[in-house]
Amino acid sequence: MTERGICFTGASVSAILAGRKTQTRRLINMRDIQFLGAGGEGGADWNDPACWGYAADDGRTYLLDQSTKRTPWNDAIRCPFGVVGEGLWGKEAFAPRYFDDGSPAYRAAWTGHCVGLLSPPKWKSPRFMPRALSRLPLRVVLIRAQRLQDISEEDARAEGLALDPVIAEGHAVAIYARLWDEINGHRVPWERNPWVWAITFELLRNKRRRDDGLNRRIGAPTGDVWTMAHARQESTS
Repeated sequence: MTERGICFTGASVSAILAGRKTQTRRLINMRDIQFLGAGGEGGADWNDPACWGYAADDGRTYLLDQSTKRTPWNDAIRCPFGVVGEGLWGKEAFAPRYFDDGSPAYRAAWTGHCVGLLSPPKWKSPRFMPRALSRLPLRVVLIRAQRLQDISEEDARAEGLALDPVIAEGHAVAIYARLWDEINGHRVPWERNPWVWAITFELLRNKRRRDDGLNRRIGAPTGDVWTMAHARQESTS
């Protein structure tokens, strides 16, 4: 099975391990993608992924709509994070070979306290995590190309929001929108309503994976909650 790495920050890692986060949204590179529909901005076609794409040299028109069937004339634009059924492996901030036995430490589970002769970890960016140290084997369940503001209440909760069910009833999208702007507002604010890949995934708990056991030896917690403060650290959801 094909596997691809995907970066998460500590808040997202904790939410995935806790079973709260089963979706992530990543901006679509629209560099070569054009509006192919009718009516212009605000028209019926403007938010339809079947009306956005590009003409390729092979004679096909490639469309954002992931339900597009491959024909001599059309095909779907491939999501860079794979297709349904393929694997992802989560990448997170880590300190390689931190413990005496060569095991790594994971920032998502770190308390900020060291014990004995251990010095503070020198954290590496998720971008540099090798596959062998990942503890998040994931499988793609669904991929959609959609406008950011098309996220539903259910989808917003699946993004990992740790919400009080009474207070947040009916407000998950509004909370997610606020978080999005805190993370991405300087680049692509919510009000711009960009196209995103909405990726639904599952954690393959039945596979042997690394967990927070290594960090327990120094008293670190095995999970935290997604809060506004954590979300500010995210560059992607």
